[in-house]
Amino acid sequence: MPKQMSVDEFLSCIRKKCEGKHYIFRGTPSVHSTQTSHVPTIEGATTEVRDGISSSLYRDLKNSVPFHDECRPGDMESDILDRAGRFYPSGTSRKEIMTDLQHFQYPHGKTNIIDFSRSLDIALFFACDGEHKAHGELILLDLSSLRDEGQGIIRTDPTPCLMEPAKTKYSRERVLFQRSIFVYPSYGYINEEFCKIILEPVPAELKQPILDYLRKMHDIYADTIYNDIFGFIANKKNYETINGLIWKGHSLCNSGKHREAIQKYDEAEKFNPNYALIYNNRAVPKNKLGEHEEAIKDCNMAIEIDLNYASPYINRGIAKLELRKPQIEVMMDFNKGIELNPKEPIFYNNRGTAKMRFGQYYEAIADYDISIELDSNREGVYLNRGKTKCKIVLNYSLVDHVRVSMLESAIVDYSMAIKLKPSFDAFYNRGVAKNHLGLDKDAEEDFKMAAKLRRENA
Repeated sequence: MPKQMSVDEFLSCIRKKCEGKHYIFRGTPSVHSTQTSHVPTIEGATTEVRDGISSSLYRDLKNSVPFHDECRPGDMESDILDRAGRFYPSGTSRKEIMTDLQHFQYPHGKTNIIDFSRSLDIALFFACDGEHKAHGELILLDLSSLRDEGQGIIRTDPTPCLMEPAKTKYSRERVLFQRSIFVYPSYGYINEEFCKIILEPVPAELKQPILDYLRKMHDIYADTIYNDIFGFIANKKNYETINGLIWKGHSLCNSGKHREAIQKYDEAEKFNPNYALIYNNRAVPKNKLGEHEEAIKDCNMAIEIDLNYASPYINRGIAKLELRKPQIEVMMDFNKGIELNPKEPIFYNNRGTAKMRFGQYYEAIADYDISIELDSNREGVYLNRGKTKCKIVLNYSLVDHVRVSMLESAIVDYSMAIKLKPSFDAFYNRGVAKNHLGLDKDAEEDFKMAAKLRRENA
C-alpha cells in the first residue's frame, strides 16, 4: 500500500506546479471537472457536453433550456440583473449587482460567473470544506488563456473572460479576504477545450489536516471566509443545527447524562470542526466521566482555534488537577483563564478549589470571596469556602478564639448554601462544624436532614 502523502508534501507538490506560472485557483469539495451532461439542443435532441466547471445559472437551467448561439446563459442573466437592479440606487453598475448576487446566490441569485481566487490557500479551503469522505478538487486556471476584461464579453466566443469583482457595500469584505477574481464563460462552463487548466485531486484523508493547517498558519476558516451577512444567511441553517446540538449537549450534561451529551457534541463537530465552543463544551462531560486525557485534547483543540477563549484553559486546568499534574502546570491554566475573563465568577471558584487541594487554604478563600462578590447566588461557592475554613481548623494549631471564629464563619457559609439550595453535603458539613463547637444537639438535627436528603435523592 502506497504511503499516505503528508500535508507538507501535498502543498509542496502543488506549489512546485505553480512556479513561474500565472494561475488563478478554484476549489470544490468533490470532483466535478470531468462531469458530462446531456443538454437539450434547439432541434429538440440532446448533446453531450463536458461542463463540470460551470456557473450556477448554467447548472440551474441546462436541463431545461436549449442553449445555442441565439440564446446563451448571459442573455438570461441580463433579465435577472434588470429585476435585481430595481432594489439598487440609480447608477449602480451591472458588475456591482452581479458581484452581490454571486456572493448571495441562494436561493434565487444565480449568475453566469464562476468564482476563482488569486490565493491557492483560499481555493484549498473550498476544496476541503465539506464532503470529507469524498476527494476534493483543486482547479488551476492559466490566466494567459483568458480574455481580458477590457476586451469585453463576446457571446459566441467560448473563451472565458476575466472579470474583477466590484467592491460593493455588501461584498467588499468577502472580495478582499477571499482575493476573489471572476471568470465569465459565455457558454456557461469551461473545460480544456476553451482554456489551459490543471486539475489536482485533493485526497479525502488530507482534507481535515489541510483545514487545520489553513486555520493555524493562515487564519483561514469558515468565519473568516464567510465574513459578511450573506455568508451568515447562506450558512444560517448550519448555524441553527450546530447551536441546537450544542444546547442539547449542554442540557444533557446538566442533567447528568454525560455520555449522551458527548454524542451531541460529536454530531455538532461534523457540521463545523473549526468551532472552539464544541470542543470546550465536550471537555466538560468528559471531565465528569473521568476521561481527563480526552478532555485535555478537546481543550487543546479549542485553544488552538481561539487562543483568547478563556473557558478551555479552565476546563483543562480541572482535568490536570484530577490527573495530579504539577501544581505550576495546573495553576498556569487557571490563571490564564482568569486573565482572559476576569469577570467570570465560576473561574475563581475553580481556581479556589485547586488552591484548596494544594493546601493553599487562605489563597483559596480569597478566590471564593471574589467569586461571591461577582455572583452571590451560587451555593457551591459558599459550600467550598466553608469546607476550606474547616480544613484550616483541622490542619493548623489555632488559638481558641480564632478557631471558634473560623468554625462559626464556616457555619454561616454552610447556612447560606442551604438557603440557596438544601443538599446533603451542606447539612452534613454544617453538622460536623457544629460538633467541633460542642453544639451536639444542633449537629444531630443537621445529620438527620442530611440523611433524609440522601434517601430522597438515592
